Amino acid sequence: MRITKAQIKKQLQGQIDTWHKERTDAIQGMLEQQSNPQVCLMIARNQAYRMALEDVTELICSRRIF
Repeated sequence: MRITKAQIKKQLQGQIDTWHKERTDAIQGMLEQQSNPQVCLMIARNQAYRMALEDVTELICSRRIF
């Protein structure tokens, strides 16, 4: 079975969107405890993951894949 370019785009964007939402939800869930240094580090890590996903999306868009 052959996958079309449109199907690949849809799958990639869907997965990136899912990961971005998961990281955003994780950050939101930890905000109440952000005064805890360990939680603060976990928030920073999740923000970094989210920024990396945004960078990947920007790269894909700049290459006209999306």
